[in-house]
Order: sequence, then C-alpha cells, then structure tokens
Amino acid sequence: MFVKVLCFVVLLKCVVAVGESQNQATTRQRYSGYNVNNVNQNDYISKIFGTVTGLQSSSHDINQKLDEIDNKVSRIDSETRNGFASLKNVVGHETPSATLNHVKREIEAMRLDLMSTTHKRQADASSSEPDCSEKLTAIATLLTSTRSAIAGIQRDFMSFSTNMSQLLALSSDIHKRQHLLPTKQYLNNVVHATTSPHQRIPPVYGILNNPPRLGSSCFHISQLSSSVTGDIEIQRIQVPTIPEPFFVLCDHETQDGGWTVVQQRIDGTINFNRNWLEYKNGFGNIAGEFFIGLDKLHAMTTSALCELLIVMEDFENNTRYAKYSAFAIAGEREDYAMNLLGGYDGTAGDSLSFSASYKFSTFDNDNDGWVEGNCAQAHTGAWWFNACEMSNLNGQYLGGNEGTGKISANNQFQGIYWNTFNGPNYSLKSVKMMIRPVAERTNFYSNLD
Repeated sequence: MFVKVLCFVVLLKCVVAVGESQNQATTRQRYSGYNVNNVNQNDYISKIFGTVTGLQSSSHDINQKLDEIDNKVSRIDSETRNGFASLKNVVGHETPSATLNHVKREIEAMRLDLMSTTHKRQADASSSEPDCSEKLTAIATLLTSTRSAIAGIQRDFMSFSTNMSQLLALSSDIHKRQHLLPTKQYLNNVVHATTSPHQRIPPVYGILNNPPRLGSSCFHISQLSSSVTGDIEIQRIQVPTIPEPFFVLCDHETQDGGWTVVQQRIDGTINFNRNWLEYKNGFGNIAGEFFIGLDKLHAMTTSALCELLIVMEDFENNTRYAKYSAFAIAGEREDYAMNLLGGYDGTAGDSLSFSASYKFSTFDNDNDGWVEGNCAQAHTGAWWFNACEMSNLNGQYLGGNEGTGKISANNQFQGIYWNTFNGPNYSLKSVKMMIRPVAERTNFYSNLD
C-alpha cells in the first residue's frame, strides 16, 4: 500500500507540473502577444491535446505497474501474516522472555539428542570390536601361514643346495676315478704282453682292484670282528642314500652292541639350543657331545628298519633306558616328522610316544602342535614337539648344582628331561640316543643258528 501511495503522489506532481507549464505559457502569450500572434493557435491546441493524450497513456501504464506492485505487496503481506501466524502457533501468546526460554529448551533438547546419537555410535563401535578382533586374528593366521611357506621355500632351497653340492662332489669323484681306468696304451701293452712270453703284464690299480667295502652301520661293522677294536669306537660308514661316507660313534657294549650313537649329552660343553640348519647338518664333537644331523638320521632310518635305544643317567647315578622296536623319521620336505615309533620296553617309562608322528621343531622353525606359541622357544630346545612334550633330550644342560639335577620352577621343562624319569623339574646328567638295524641283526642271528 505504501508503494501505491508513493506512485500516486509522483503522478500528481507530474500533472501539477504540466499545469504550471501551461499557465506560464499562457502568461507569456498574454504579455508577449506580438510573438504569439504569429503562431497558429490550432497547431498549438493540437500539440496540447497530443501531450494530454500521451500523459493519459502513461498514466494507464503507470496504473498497470502500480497494480502489479500492489499484487506483489499483497502476496508478501499475506506470506508475512502466515509466517507470523505460524510463529504464533509455535510460541502462542507467550511473552518475549517466555519465547526465549522456549527456544532454549528446544536447543537443549537438540543437544541431548546429539549426545544420545554420539553415545549410540560409540556403543556400535564397541560392539564391532569383536569383528575387528576376528579380522586381526585372520590376518595373524595369514602371516603365520606365510611365514611357514617362506620357511618351507628356504628349506627347499637349502635342500637343493645340498643336493647340488652332493652332485658336484659325486661328479668330482667320478672324474678322479676316470684317471684310474685303463688307457688305450695300457690295453695295447697287455695285448703285447700276452702275445710275447717274455713280457710281464703290468699291474692294474684303482677300480679294477675292488676297494674294501665300508659298513652301512655300526652293527654291520661289528660283524667284521677284525675291525672292532673296543667297546666304544669311531668308525667310518657308507649309507646307500648318502654319496660320501662319514664317521660315527659306535657302541659295541650296550645290549649286545652294534649301536650307532646319534645323540650324546655328557657335560654341557655344547649348546643344543640351535637353529634348523644346524640340526639338519649336525653339530658338536663326535668324541664328546654332538647331534649327528637330521639328514643322516633320516638316511640311516630309511635305508634299513631300525630300533631305538635311549640310555639316561641322573646325578644320583641312577641309570634307566627306554627301547623302541622301530624308529624312523621323514625327510626335510616333511620337516623330519617321527613317522615311525614302535613298541616300548625299558625301565625309564614311555615319554616319547606322546611325540610320535609329530614334526621336528627349532626356535626358528615352528612345526609343533601348539597353536598359540612355539615349544622350541618356550622350552629352549629342539625336539619332536606335540603341544608341547613329555620329554626333551635336546634341552639345556641345567643340572649339577650342588650335586643334584633339580631345577627351579622358572626353568621347568627347559632342561634335559624325561617325564617318567624324575620329571620336568629335573635335568639329567647324561643321555645317549642310539639306533641299530633290525633286519640285519635278525639275519645275523639267524645265520648263527
């Protein structure tokens, strides 16, 4: 409405201005008649009439625009009234102070709702923690299997390197033996000597003269009575699956003799907490403490059916033994698993059957049945661990304190122990593990009969 009034005032001023201009023109004509007389009054009236017609047309246009403005103002006024009505419905007839309080309450309600939503999200996050834990467990399992796969690849590579070394050694031996073969010149000399009665046939050495055959075990050597010089001695044997012969410690005294010693503990001078590669190849001094090596042990127990004898002694000079009718381990590809263990006989009790069929483990190659940990690391020794074991003859040499083998609770399961002979809180004074072929021994005694 205000805009409409304003436009009406502007129009009124324009009409007044036109009237004043006409009056001034009439006055000038009245006092300057001598100029007006020369003007055509009809033309002047026509111009005035045209001007008034134009003003009327402009006034019509202005009225239309004012109507449009009025409509817009009416619409805005209506929307404003509706907005005030809505606001009035919200706050009612409250005073400004009451309205402010109402707005504060609304804000507080919004804040509480926001806090509730935040707490709910935190609760949802807490409830999803088990899922995260399961995912982490799955990742840990994947990493463990990856580590095992990498270790398997490393073992395969080491086995390949060993096989290559053996092939190279065999090739070198063949090359050396080729020089011992009779040459063409030698054969010509032989032919000439046979046709001439006064010529002596030259001697032939090397492979034409059969070299002395090495025994494949200490028992095989014991059958050659002339070669046995004592109850305990070091001999050289040749196992069919190993190209090069090697030295072993033979026991010709214990239980009819013929035993090949594969492990010996007597004084703790050698550390037995060693890595996979060292147990694979063997370590120590064959005249003292040593482990023969898993590769050699595998070769000897698979080339002939063997029995196992373990002789143990504590610091009170009590001696016990455990004997098993059969014993064999797999190769490195199967992690030297104890895949054959026969029936038990002896005085020490059976503390090895618990490890039957389990793989060999070291602190750097975990193959045991303990999912949550590594028995070789926890018990500081290498063995055919289940989860974990009832014996560990490759543990630490912890006995001897004050003339006894008893150890503290902190070192439980970490010494040289046999569960059925003094238990895991006692570390034994000495241990000897020995193998002997069963078939050869049976055939030998059969021939004696």
